[in-house]
Amino acid sequence: MFEAMTTLLDQKRQTTADHLVRAAVAGLAKHGFRVTVDDIAREANVSRRTIFRHFATRDDLLTVALTQQSDNFRSTLPQLGDQGWPAWLAELCQAVHQANDTLHRTLHELVTRHDLSPPLLAFADDIDNYRRGRNSDVADALWQAIGQGGGAPAELRAVVASHLSPHFTTAVSQDAQGDHSMAASLAQDAILAALEPYSHSVNAG
Repeated sequence: MFEAMTTLLDQKRQTTADHLVRAAVAGLAKHGFRVTVDDIAREANVSRRTIFRHFATRDDLLTVALTQQSDNFRSTLPQLGDQGWPAWLAELCQAVHQANDTLHRTLHELVTRHDLSPPLLAFADDIDNYRRGRNSDVADALWQAIGQGGGAPAELRAVVASHLSPHFTTAVSQDAQGDHSMAASLAQDAILAALEPYSHSVNAG
């Protein structure tokens, strides 16, 4: 009986914690890192006390929320499979720029602010490392998919990195008055153009 009650309490705590994490994600989307505990409490329709029963600090909650978002994105990122690399590239560009657009305020602040707390700075470092590794892997995969050996040249790496960047998504949105789909299309075209000199069958897959 005691074990059953303990399990139910644990499930209730986890349900509440998950609800607070979702509220933190919504708060970040609206306010960026200016989001306050009161903002999150209003979003979750709970009291400040409820938040601090589950998370020691605001930044602990934000770190959990950001980590979950990052993990979800990484686990659903398209992989190069049987569909051919041009189709994969198109799908990848759409997924990356949609995520960049959804998280543009948060991503911008992560890469431009230096006054964040240690947990958030650690998360920012993790995101930077992940993005660099992902972009490098994408460039190498494309390079090998067009029949070239070894790692991708520096020029291709630079094109991939710059055109999958959240800064590129923001520039298309703000300066070109486009959306994430436009950013994805422009990124795809730029990467294909960078591959063109090395392959006479860029669109053949």
